[in-house]
Amino acid sequence: MSSDNQLNLFGLDLEHALQRVRLGWHQLLEGDESGLRAWLADPVVLHEVSEISAMNASIAPDVLSVALPESDCLVSVIDLPATAEVFLNEAVASHVDEKSPFPATDVAWGHAIMARSELSLKVAVAMVARSTANMIQAQITERSELGSVPIELWARVDDALVPIEGYQSAVRVGHYKERLRRVTGSIGLGLVAVTLLLAMPAIWLAQTAGQTEALLIATQQRVAPVVSTRERLVTLQSQQAEADTFFSDLIDYAPWLHRVASVTPDTAHFNRLSLDGRRLTISGVSDNAADYQATLVASDWVQNLSAPSAFTRDKRSGRERFTLTMTLTDGAQQ
Repeated sequence: MSSDNQLNLFGLDLEHALQRVRLGWHQLLEGDESGLRAWLADPVVLHEVSEISAMNASIAPDVLSVALPESDCLVSVIDLPATAEVFLNEAVASHVDEKSPFPATDVAWGHAIMARSELSLKVAVAMVARSTANMIQAQITERSELGSVPIELWARVDDALVPIEGYQSAVRVGHYKERLRRVTGSIGLGLVAVTLLLAMPAIWLAQTAGQTEALLIATQQRVAPVVSTRERLVTLQSQQAEADTFFSDLIDYAPWLHRVASVTPDTAHFNRLSLDGRRLTISGVSDNAADYQATLVASDWVQNLSAPSAFTRDKRSGRERFTLTMTLTDGAQQ
């Protein structure tokens, strides 16, 4: 790992991965995506500046959220790629530097995500002069009897509420974190209780595990010969079933070949004999191929007898060459 950059591991820059983790953690605890903040945080109820003059500490909330007058704010909505959410603060800061009419040292701003899609973000941005924001806070304190009630400044951009950074109360954050700790603690205690309940059967079983194991070993020793005999029997049955399956698909050609040989005269000789299922093809020479064909036709175990080619006489032997095809019936196996 580099000593100059602790986020560089064996040449791999881990800064981007760390930023994605930070973004996910922020979305879980601070964003609207998970719903935690909406569930546990104090709701934001904005008050107009003109409504606060008659308010006193007895009826004021723990944190007073004030809506900045529209005349004192510069608001805008920017569209950013969804992948830019990792650098959202930097992108908004750059937008403020470019669009702010206030001096760089006298500008306060805030932003909030109005809408999101898979490809883009719609971000509301509000800017106000710090001198104006400080003056509004001072006027509210002077004109009302709020005492030490914290005052927050917010801006409205359409339906979005934009918190002005630097003008938010730690009280609201403290309330949210305290409730989050309580909920997390309750969930943790619940998980511990469930774990103990699930572990109780295991604890009870562990107490008798030794006796059960000894009994199991003794039983296995007694039944070992029986198990061995049963395994041999199962093996033999499996081998017999495999043999029956293998031989059941084979055709016994011996009776058919015996029948063909019995009706074939000694003057006929086969050069080729092939069987495809019940389809028999024979080729050879005979003194009289037509008589041999008639003999086969007369057999009750031959069907569909045909000669694919004409009989020809061999000049050297004087015999007739023949090729015959036929279908053998069950009668040939008798």
